Amino acid sequence: MHLTQSIQDIYASIHQEFSQVIDWENAFSAACASAEKLGFSYMIHAPVRSHPDASSNWTATTYPTEWQKIYAEKKYLQRNPVRTKTLSSHRPFTWGALEASLPKEQRELFHDCRATGMCDGVVVPVHGPNGMAMAVGFASAYAEAIHQEVLPVLSLIAHRLYHAQDIPTPQNSIHLTLREVQLMVFLADGMDNFNIANALCISENSVEWHLKNIYKKLDVKNRTAAVVKSLKLGLIQF
Repeated sequence: MHLTQSIQDIYASIHQEFSQVIDWENAFSAACASAEKLGFSYMIHAPVRSHPDASSNWTATTYPTEWQKIYAEKKYLQRNPVRTKTLSSHRPFTWGALEASLPKEQRELFHDCRATGMCDGVVVPVHGPNGMAMAVGFASAYAEAIHQEVLPVLSLIAHRLYHAQDIPTPQNSIHLTLREVQLMVFLADGMDNFNIANALCISENSVEWHLKNIYKKLDVKNRTAAVVKSLKLGLIQF
C-alpha cells in the first residue's frame, strides 16, 4: 500500500495520537490508532528478553481472539520464529520475508495467522538496555498494506510506544491503569506478591514490575505508603 498522505502529515498524525497519552496503556491505544490508519488493524506487544513479562505470550494485543486461543493451545511461545528473529534483527521485517527463510515445518504459525483473518504483517524489533528485546507486531487483513514505504512509519510507532514507559506522571493527575488498580486492591487487603500473582494470573516478576511503576507514579517507596496514598487520593476504595 503506497502512502496517500505526505510523510509530514503522517508523522504529524502520529504525534497527535501520542501527545495526550498519560500512561503505557494509553500509548498502546495511540499506537493501535496510528497503525490502523495505515491499514494495520491488529497489533501486538511482546517482550522477548530481559523484561518481567518475557515469559508471557504478550503484554497487550488486539490480534483476533481465535488466534490468541490457538497460540496458547499450541504453545507457540516456545517455538515462535518471530521471537527468534527479533533477537538477531534491529530492522523491521515482514512475515513473508521471515516465512520464506524458514523450513516448511516452522511455518505453521503464519498459516494460523492467515486462518484467523490476518493476511500479512510487519514486526519491529525494539532493543533497550541490558539486553532487553521486544517484538512489536502489526498485522493486516490485506496483503497490499505491506509496502516498503510503511516500514519506517511502523518503526516510529513502535519506538514511540517503547518510550511511553518513560512518560513522567503529572503531579496533579495521577492515573493508575486497571491492572494497577486491581493489584493495589489486593495489596490493601494484605496479600503478598505470590498470592497477587496467582489472583491476577501473572508472574511474581510482573507483580514487582507493576509495583515499581505504581511507586514511581505515587512517588512512594513501599507498599504501605502506596496503599495509604492511593486511598487518600481516591484511586482505590477499600
